[in-house]
Amino acid sequence: MIYDKAIEILDSYINYERASKYLGSADNFGTQRMVQLLEILGNPQNNFVAFHIAGTKGKGSTAHLTSAIVNKIGLKCGMFTSPHIIDLRERIQVDGQFISKEEFAFCFEIAHKAASLMSEDRPTYFEMLTAIAFLAFSRKPVDVAVLEVGLGGRLDATNIPTLPVVVSAITPISHDHSAVLGERLEEIAFEKSCIIRHKTPVVIGRQEDNVMAVIDEKVAASMCTTQKIGSDIFVESVEYDFNTTMSQKINIRTARGYYENVSLPLLGDHQLDNAGVAVAIVEEFLESSIQQAIMQEAWTDLDIPGRVEIVSSVPWIILDSSHNPASIWALSECIEKYFDPVRPKILVFSACKDKDAKAMLRILIPLFDSVVFTTNNSDRHIPPNELAEMAIGLYPNLVQDVKDSPLSAVDLAMHIAGDNGLVAVCGSMYLIGDTRDFCMTVGQFIDYKNE
Repeated sequence: MIYDKAIEILDSYINYERASKYLGSADNFGTQRMVQLLEILGNPQNNFVAFHIAGTKGKGSTAHLTSAIVNKIGLKCGMFTSPHIIDLRERIQVDGQFISKEEFAFCFEIAHKAASLMSEDRPTYFEMLTAIAFLAFSRKPVDVAVLEVGLGGRLDATNIPTLPVVVSAITPISHDHSAVLGERLEEIAFEKSCIIRHKTPVVIGRQEDNVMAVIDEKVAASMCTTQKIGSDIFVESVEYDFNTTMSQKINIRTARGYYENVSLPLLGDHQLDNAGVAVAIVEEFLESSIQQAIMQEAWTDLDIPGRVEIVSSVPWIILDSSHNPASIWALSECIEKYFDPVRPKILVFSACKDKDAKAMLRILIPLFDSVVFTTNNSDRHIPPNELAEMAIGLYPNLVQDVKDSPLSAVDLAMHIAGDNGLVAVCGSMYLIGDTRDFCMTVGQFIDYKNE
């Protein structure tokens, strides 16, 4: 089977990521189909050990950071993340590289044949991708697989009982997917904490007190050891560089080690905690500190699209995959920290119907001089006219425009910003996918001296 044919057939599977009608109930989710599918496939997940990462924000960045350390140690590392921005194979990587189209098609064909042997309750799009990843990791074979939970934890396809998890991690938890995970933070925390395994080390990101109480209860019941940001793990930013690397130097202290002047090619204070969690995950696996030389080089070549990604300085263009209030808040802090004096600031915004667009706009709009609302390539997108009406209801004096094409929206924003302004594109990972290639083509850089 060729890759394009594999994608065509894969697209025939129910895709909860794009079809809003499936997101209204937890009844559509569960691990039973995944367990059955993997049993037919011979349980390929038994051929490697796994780091399992749940959370609302930061879990994707943490997965990339963790995988890079494992690679630098010299172990073969698989990584499964979601969703993707440009290429579907972003989700399934080995040693920092997408699996080949040939490998993807081969593994899909095997998984598709296995799915045809199942009952009428056919696997979903995400479950098929999970199976493809496990098959690819088994065939390499990898030593470790870093797995990002797709949605929640308890009912997620990655959270099957037979998965050989050696370290679990929970990044910051906030409101998202309330129809499936619950309205209250405590409910969401329970769903996500269900990835914790009996007597398996857990690394925990910064949490609100009520969330931490739920996680602590699960940890105690599971008899796990923990490392926590803020009590066992401390990270500080030493300096940042906009000249060449768009990075920051950080110091990391954990219960096992201290790492000084580590280069982190991700901007924002929120990435400090993600870096700390990643280091602690690997330490728990090794049961020791990491060599200083490894940490000095682990992230130097790391490239994660859509995470406060600066793709131009004339004008400044920031692409960020933030799509819920918590991640939007982190982006707003970055803009205030790094770009406060830059004017004018123009926001390009799109969002999906299952997201709290009003809360995101309430945070963002005061930072910008004008907003261009647009669409994205998801079936769940909110029409830009509706977004504009929502924003005017919050801020009646808002200067705004509407464009049905994301590229036209960016083009207009760049025209308004001029050479010295800022354009920020956010609200949906789909929007980043729609605009990233265009922004990187039209954007340009000049030397910038950080004062």
